[in-house]
Order: sequence, then structure tokens, then C-alpha cells
Amino acid sequence: MNINLNGFTYTMTSNPSNTIWDGNAAVVCTIMNGTIKSTLATNAGTYLVYIQNLSSRITTNCYFESLAHGTVVVSNGTSWTGGRIKSFGTNTALSNGGIVNNVYVETGGIRGSGANPVANNCISIGGGMWVSTCNNCISIGSGIPFNSSSAGVSLYNCIGISTGSFGMFVYNNNTSGGKFVNCIAISTATHAVCHELAVFYNLFAYSTAGAAIGDGSNGVSGIWGIGSTFYGGTLISTANSVVQGSGGGAGANKYIGVNMDCQWNNPAGHCITLKDHSPWNYQSDEIINCYLKVANVRAKCIQSINNWTTVKYLGNTFQGSTSPVGDNVVQAQQNTPDLFDNILVG
Repeated sequence: MNINLNGFTYTMTSNPSNTIWDGNAAVVCTIMNGTIKSTLATNAGTYLVYIQNLSSRITTNCYFESLAHGTVVVSNGTSWTGGRIKSFGTNTALSNGGIVNNVYVETGGIRGSGANPVANNCISIGGGMWVSTCNNCISIGSGIPFNSSSAGVSLYNCIGISTGSFGMFVYNNNTSGGKFVNCIAISTATHAVCHELAVFYNLFAYSTAGAAIGDGSNGVSGIWGIGSTFYGGTLISTANSVVQGSGGGAGANKYIGVNMDCQWNNPAGHCITLKDHSPWNYQSDEIINCYLKVANVRAKCIQSINNWTTVKYLGNTFQGSTSPVGDNVVQAQQNTPDLFDNILVG
């Protein structure tokens, strides 16, 4: 079924059922060349688009606007492709495996629940993305552009920029934190990334107000910033430590081949500021083959705010500091090199 609005606007002024609804039947629909909107002040339970059947698929190049409530709901394996969406109320929603492709969301965001909702090639301005899997997405706003409290979240080639909170936030309550590949996180308000039990590949994190990688104590209560692994990438901070608040033990972090640049010219402008989080004490973070640079000679490349902190560090390059490792940082790497200078870590 094809619907050509031919440049006209369809406006919902009363509170009927949804404007576009698959009726729980298979639908393949293309909507083009027009505007669909609601002018209702309150229309809870009514959406401009509601598709839920497994075989439903809607493609559009139209503009959708809702003044009070949700604009689009996509669920049960259905898909929505294309179009520009503006919602002043509840965000565009995905649930139970819905898929949104090539959508520009203005003054609203994309939220998912249920079994692995997916967003591909989408842009969200103002509302953020709460989706299990995002591919090639951009999210910008004063809130948290990419936010997940569910296990197994995966972001590929995504960019999150925040002027009021974290650029990316993943908290999974001690379950799998998922995978972040070739992502960019920027914050001008606090930490660029707040994390728990995640794996990051080639992350670029930049903060002008907090740490590039933070523990959540600045702006969000809790002990996040534990149990993650960072492979490669570049971390930069201009107003704080590059990494702030690592955990230990079961929540130990690993930094492997990461470039860290603290551009804050202050004695407290360390690359890594470590602290143990109870109950994950007495075991070690690992800092291996990293490049750590500070702007102030009195700052440390590796520092601890505890009386002592054990750390496994080896193969690193330090720049800018006259004393790169703090006195209360204890080297936990006890293994000696073999004949070929190989070292067993752990």
C-alpha cells in the first residue's frame, strides 16, 4: 500500500485510535510527500503511528509531529524506515525487537525495551537513544545521548555529544555491559563516559568539564566506572583526570594500548586517578602498553587517592611528569620476563 500525501498535511484534532495502525495484521506501506501531526494537548495512549505485527514494515519520507504524546511505536519485529519525527511528549519508542532505520528525531529520542530493539543510521536531537543495539547513529542533547541500564547493549560507530550530562552511560547492575566499537563520546558538562562491565574498542572520549572516563560520582550517585576493558582509542580531558575512579577486584578495569592525554595544567591533572570501590577492593586494575601524557610536571600519570592501590602496569610510555607513578601506587605485576621478554599478566 502506498500513500502519497502530495504535499498536504493530515492533522489529528480529536482522540481516535492511532492515525496509522497495522491492526495486528501484516502491512507493507510507503508514505510519502507530506506531514502527519497531532494538535491534541493530551492524547495519552494514542500515537501517530503504531505498528506491532511481525510482518509490518513502513517506509516514509514524511514529517511527523506530536504535541503531547508519543509519535511512533514499533514493536514485535516490525520496522520503520525514513522520515523526520518531532515529539514534545513521550519519545519515539521501540519494543520487543522493533527496528528503526534512517530516522531523524527532533526534540525527542528513540527508546527501546524488550528483546533487542535496534536503531540503524538514526539521528536524535535532544532526547537521546535508549536502544540495545545502535549502528551508525548520532545523538546530541543536554541529557545523556546514549543511555543503557540493560545487559548486552552494543554500539557500533556511534557519536554521543552532551552539553549537560555524560556522552555515553552504561550501567548494568553487575551483568554483561555489552560492546562499544569505534564510538565517540563528548561531554562539556561532566564525564564523557560512565561505565560498568563493558568492552570498548577504539573509543574516543573527550571532556571539557570532567574525566574522559568517570565513575559516576560526579552527577550520578553510585559506584559506576568498574569492570570494563578498553582496547586502543584516545581519551582526553581538559579539566580533570583523564580516567577517574577505577574499581578493583571483581570490578577491575583494563586499559590496553590506550592513548591518554590530560590537558589540564594543574598538579591534580593526572592521567589516571585510582580509587578502590568496596566491595571490589584489594585486586588490581591493569594498564598495559598505554601512552600517558600530562600537562603539569607535578601531576602523575598513574595516581591513587587511597592510602595505597595495587595496579598491574607495564610497557607504558609516560610524558610530562617528573614523577609519573604516585608513591601510594603499588606495582602488582610480580611475574618476571622470560628469555624473550614476554611477561605473563594475571
